[in-house]
Amino acid sequence: MRRLALAALVFVASGCSPFTDAADPLSLRPTTQSPSASAAPSPSPSPTPSPASSEDLTARAMNHVQELVKIGPRVKGKEGELQAADYIEAKLREAGLEVVRQTFQLAIGRQAHNIIARLPGVDYAKGYVLLGAHYDTVPKTPGGNDNASGTAMVIALAETEHAYLAYKGTPVEFVLFAAEEIDQATKQHHEGSRHYRDNADLTGIKAMLSIDMIGNGDKVLVVSDRRAPGSLGPEVIDAASRAGVAVEAKEAGDVSDHTSFSRRGVDAVLLWAGKHPSFHQPSDDLSVVQTEAMERCARLIMEWLKTR
Repeated sequence: MRRLALAALVFVASGCSPFTDAADPLSLRPTTQSPSASAAPSPSPSPTPSPASSEDLTARAMNHVQELVKIGPRVKGKEGELQAADYIEAKLREAGLEVVRQTFQLAIGRQAHNIIARLPGVDYAKGYVLLGAHYDTVPKTPGGNDNASGTAMVIALAETEHAYLAYKGTPVEFVLFAAEEIDQATKQHHEGSRHYRDNADLTGIKAMLSIDMIGNGDKVLVVSDRRAPGSLGPEVIDAASRAGVAVEAKEAGDVSDHTSFSRRGVDAVLLWAGKHPSFHQPSDDLSVVQTEAMERCARLIMEWLKTR
């Protein structure tokens, strides 16, 4: 109850059903191409962004991966997920962002928390870019790649001056989603992103990147929703070309939080490195997350943000 008292915002979960595909949603096929919370956020100190290269951004992210892995399994609605929420909120506040904890009810009856952060002194009324990642895991895994890697990258972006490119263009909102993983009892998944979506003005979201499992491989997979591919994929691929980042365009089913948005008309894609042998295994620890893979994704996101 002491931790729950920290919540800046409480919503009641909508109980929406997940989108599913008949085929295995993790089965990719190549394409032809190579909200915000209603309550006022609590005051935060003025931001103090530090100069950052992609290497610095990556170093910051790797530190966050290490800390999240130390927590251990971050299963939806359980103590590990709550500890991760506390850690994420603290780091975003330290970076000088305005932070809201969006609390909602899970299908299994427990509570979970999306952590939403915005840049202070920036007008979001004309629209914003959403950078999102889920921080929960399946049971029995510390989730180094899935998805401490994506969570850590979002936190690092929020901490550095590259996030403040939004002052010159479209503002950036950073959202760390709870409860992305499927619950075997209820078969519910992507509960955090769907709750955020159902309580946001989606017309304000100009683009959404879901950053999920980016810590390995030799390229970045730019994954569009098979049912609603949109135009963001080619835009991100163009940014990768300018940044000298190897990418591959794919289409897939309901594999990550981006589909919560794409299937409601928001242009959204997933940045992914593909499945790894440690996927959903106890072996998905810090050793799985490769610095060079993280840096590759950092360069891509930084370049893409410059064009928004």
